Amino acid sequence: EDTDLAFRVRAAGYKVYYQPESMVVHYEGISHGTDVSTGVKAYQVANQKKLRERWQETLEREHLANAELPFLARDRS
Repeated sequence: EDTDLAFRVRAAGYKVYYQPESMVVHYEGISHGTDVSTGVKAYQVANQKKLRERWQETLEREHLANAELPFLARDRS
């Protein structure tokens, strides 16, 4: 998962960069449907739990609510 990769990169002492001018358009459910009990969507639910468990301490220590201090979030990478 992209989020786990970004956390691992930061944990290894590297920076994670983002491009604020980029745009991604995502149409939920087009590729794999919306049923979270089967297929790829079931893995997404399971992986979300694993991500929270693996990075719980980091999330508690560094999490910023949406739109809260965006420049601080940018600069911590």
